[in-house]
Amino acid sequence: QKIVYYKGSIRQELPVTQNSVNLTNITEDCLVQVFLKGGDEPEQTDLFQINTTLIGGPESITPSQLDVLRGQDRTIQWKAGADYRIESVVIDGEVRDDLTAASEYAFADIDQDHLVIVKVVKNTEPKDDDDFFRIDTSRIGNGSITD
Repeated sequence: QKIVYYKGSIRQELPVTQNSVNLTNITEDCLVQVFLKGGDEPEQTDLFQINTTLIGGPESITPSQLDVLRGQDRTIQWKAGADYRIESVVIDGEVRDDLTAASEYAFADIDQDHLVIVKVVKNTEPKDDDDFFRIDTSRIGNGSITD
């Protein structure tokens, strides 16, 4: 069980205390990913997932891939919308600045779950009244996430 907080290209693991996390000083869109594990979950199987998340403006990304068999290859593609650019790409918790100019990432011989996070930003400078930001959540495992 863990909580991972992504703000731009910053990744931070947060402590799990009293089944909640307190976010302060939100200054941009962010993602909170919650990893849950139940006592009766099966150990390891031959099925895996590639979860994909977009943060920011208009864009497209390959939808999450569920039930990927061990050993398969999958390619995740993304594209920023008009007047937007890719600011950061995070693969399995690792910030990959080398992929901001790319449009895809290939997973080969899959043997574990994966997470792809792509953040896009508008090419223009923000206005002073841009005070509202979005917080996306992602759940992996049994359980639920509430506001």
